[in-house]
Amino acid sequence: MLRLVVLFILLLPLLSSFPVMSADLQKGSDAYKKGDFKAALREYRPLAEQGNPEAQFQMGFLHLQGKGVPKNLEVAADWYMRAAKQGNLSAQVSIDLMYNRGIGLPKNDALAFSWWSVAAWLGDKSVASRLDKLSRTMDSNQREGAQQSANSLKTELQNAGIQPSVKVTRSGQLDAKKYSQALNMFDAKVSYPAPSWQKTTDAFKEIEYSHQANDNAIILEQIPKGQTFKSWTNLYAVTAQYSKTIPLSVYVNLSTNAFLVACGKENFETRFLAKNPNAYLFFVFCQNSANGPPHLGYGDGVGEISVMMISKHKDTFVKIYEQWRGKNFSVRDTNSWPVQESEMQKMAQRFKTIRIVDNPRQN
Repeated sequence: MLRLVVLFILLLPLLSSFPVMSADLQKGSDAYKKGDFKAALREYRPLAEQGNPEAQFQMGFLHLQGKGVPKNLEVAADWYMRAAKQGNLSAQVSIDLMYNRGIGLPKNDALAFSWWSVAAWLGDKSVASRLDKLSRTMDSNQREGAQQSANSLKTELQNAGIQPSVKVTRSGQLDAKKYSQALNMFDAKVSYPAPSWQKTTDAFKEIEYSHQANDNAIILEQIPKGQTFKSWTNLYAVTAQYSKTIPLSVYVNLSTNAFLVACGKENFETRFLAKNPNAYLFFVFCQNSANGPPHLGYGDGVGEISVMMISKHKDTFVKIYEQWRGKNFSVRDTNSWPVQESEMQKMAQRFKTIRIVDNPRQN
């Protein structure tokens, strides 16, 4: 929810804020298809600089091909590497090939092997034959070193919130009671459940990801495959913000105030399910987001419901939530809601399984 969370961050200057992605991936894609590569570059660049991995991949491709910009293999490799480290499979395969062939990067079969291993780990079955062929050209020491490098890359991706498919049942169907993902976020290591729409253990086939981070904040957003971050009906997010000065109760109030600003007092309601000194679990109802930013999909006639858990671990605030967006509704008429009440309760139960412990990498 970089969506209404942006409003919250603006209300909290003690915490660092993220730039809003004003450019549009779709506009960049449309411009590219029309052959207007300079326009595509203008759309992709601000998104890429803000950390969008798909835009970073496209920037790498434009520099590799010399379209809209002078051809520069080293710059292409740099953009590909940024995207690859955020889990973009296309960028990872591109980095593999550049290391393997010495294009834009020094030829290095061990690093090519490492990145192909990462791509396979993340679910790209097309690299298996390349891995096998390259492995046969390496001796045992080279393979061992390459595997250690691959393991380091996997750890780096996991710490950034990028996870592989997790097999927990033979059928591949999701067992929500057993399935969880983990993310290191400042002081905290957070284990969190699957979003409501995920049906199988192959998350990358069902989920689109967006990840942003800076020195004081992390946002990992997920939406169903086929939806876009500009126009979605279901969004799941895991966020963290680092602050030594804000009490948990104040942070919760500031978080809900973001909805109050967008929805107006007459359209806003919260229902707390659980409160304790370290965590709050509650529903947020925004019956009509008349004052919300239209470029983020809000406005008159658009309503939203959230289930949210906010906790504090040492100096790290952890906020995990799922949102459902649709037409404006009446909180008193459950039939008008953008989500079934049973679905909300199901996620509230899942959120009770969230576990937050010390981040071992901070010790």
